[in-house]
Amino acid sequence: MRTISDVFLIVFVVGLWLFISEASTGAPTRLIDYYAGDYSSTTDGHIFQSRVKNTRLLKTRRGYKYDIQYNFVLSGKSYYSHRVNFLSSNWRVAIETVNKYPKGSKVKVYYDKSNPNYSTLEITELSYQAWGQVFAAVILAIISITLLPLSLFR
Repeated sequence: MRTISDVFLIVFVVGLWLFISEASTGAPTRLIDYYAGDYSSTTDGHIFQSRVKNTRLLKTRRGYKYDIQYNFVLSGKSYYSHRVNFLSSNWRVAIETVNKYPKGSKVKVYYDKSNPNYSTLEITELSYQAWGQVFAAVILAIISITLLPLSLFR
């Protein structure tokens, strides 16, 4: 019989994986944004930051991503976003994206009319990496349920 502590361990393991995944790849946020928004409306926007960002989760592992930030105005209200697309990034992709969206350029912004906080510059499919992170979290939950009985620790 599973106890509250068993459930807590499962939630903790899956939550820790999602936290690490978010910090290293941003996959959980991409997944939520992809399905939460209806990106059918468009407006003009302005890029106010465009750079390649060096990310590092561990001292030995380097990562690169683009840091594109833009704003757009709807009915007199300004909105700010960093979502370019729903794909993952590496050094080559980061350089290409920064070159495609230089600071100061005007862009077409796709946004959700009912919630303009959901916006993107490109309509793309969801990255395979985001699904991989979700799959890994499910596998961790299954392992926690079946292979890690807490009775060993009591």
